[in-house]
Formats: sequence, structure tokens, C-alpha cells
Amino acid sequence: AGRRCRVQMGDYRYREGDAESRGPTREFSYLVMQQPCGLTPDLGIRETGLLDVLAEVVGSEDIDFESAAFSRRFHVSCASRSFAYAVITPPMMEHMLARAPRYMSSGRCWWLCYEGEGLWNAARFERHFRWTLGFFERWPAYLLEEYGPPPAKLAGFLAGEV
Repeated sequence: AGRRCRVQMGDYRYREGDAESRGPTREFSYLVMQQPCGLTPDLGIRETGLLDVLAEVVGSEDIDFESAAFSRRFHVSCASRSFAYAVITPPMMEHMLARAPRYMSSGRCWWLCYEGEGLWNAARFERHFRWTLGFFERWPAYLLEEYGPPPAKLAGFLAGEV
């Protein structure tokens, strides 16, 4: 809401294995955006996969929400359940169910989204950028006030200043 933030988008390529085994090359596109507030608890959101379903059977839990459709589609983890519930409100669930990236997470004061393997074209980069802006626009104002602005030292992270 009127705050400036840094963003970086790009492609990442790496080769699995060591110099002798020369495994396959993996590549994916990503978007990293500075959160509109300071340091928050780490929040991980991803599409529910088979391993998540099996883990729930043996007692591992993700955070469930009032929307059964949302809870079926997304696995949410956060050390602070109250923070996860504050961010993922009914309007946020609608936004996410409409067209969320497959993997999203926050760390320090950065937000990362990607879709697993595969490179994005320019239109997909723009779509993910606009989706992430919409994600932050739906954060409750009290969270932005509670966590304050991003720390000045971390604000230069993407520019290589930290």
C-alpha cells in the first residue's frame, strides 16, 4: 500500500552430482520480492503433494484453514500459527486458489515464488509479479504496522549491498 520494495526475477540453472558423476542439469525461474514490512516468521506455502498426504497419515501436520478447498490444495507451514492465520485470510485464500505459484516461502524479509522445474516466458514473469503484488495488497494493515518497515541493512540484499 504505497510502499516501495525490491524485486528480482530470473532463471537458475544447476547441475546435480559432483564433477565425476555429472548429473542432469536442472533449471527453473523464480521471483524474489522484498516484503512490505520487517522481519516476519518464516512462512512456507506449497501445493499439496503425495508426500504431504502420506506425512499427515503418520501424524505430521500442516496448518489447516476454514476453507476445505484451500487446505486440500495447499500445505502451509509456519512456526507461528497466528502469523499464518493473520496472512491467510478468506480474501487471501480466494486470491491463492485463483492462480498461485506452486511454491512460495518467506525468509527474513523476502518472499520467494517459483513453480518447480521449467523456465518462464516474459508473460509468466509478469503474471507472477502481479500475483505477488496482489498477495501483499491483501496483507492486513495491522501486520504492516506490527512488523514495521524492512530493516535498512536487509533492504540492500538484492543489490549486493549486504
